[in-house]
Amino acid sequence: MLIISNALTASMIPHIKRCTVVKDMWDMVTQIILARKMQLKTQLQHIKMELGMTILDYVRKIRKIVDELKIVDYVIDDDECVRVCLEGLPRNYDVFKTSISMLGIQSFDELRYVRTDRLAADIFTKALE
Repeated sequence: MLIISNALTASMIPHIKRCTVVKDMWDMVTQIILARKMQLKTQLQHIKMELGMTILDYVRKIRKIVDELKIVDYVIDDDECVRVCLEGLPRNYDVFKTSISMLGIQSFDELRYVRTDRLAADIFTKALE
């Protein structure tokens, strides 16, 4: 039980204090992890860019949730990250969303480094192909 206790985060400890056998402790830890996974997935599904937030801050917020999901053994692929990011942008980003879709960007890291001053040139080039 000591090994499991040492691997827990501070927020888990109050939940397992009363466990007297390893199986009960393990079951409780599993429930906590599943609950956290569901909470993070819900956050990701409903994430929206907040007023006054920069695109970089918004992408960082998404990346933080995605990284936390990896910790609980749930991996989100890049194209899903891009989709979530674009869906959460406000209406004044509609041209940006369309442009990203036209360029076929599917890597979340690639999306993070899109320079808006180059976006028009890239779209024009793509249209000429």
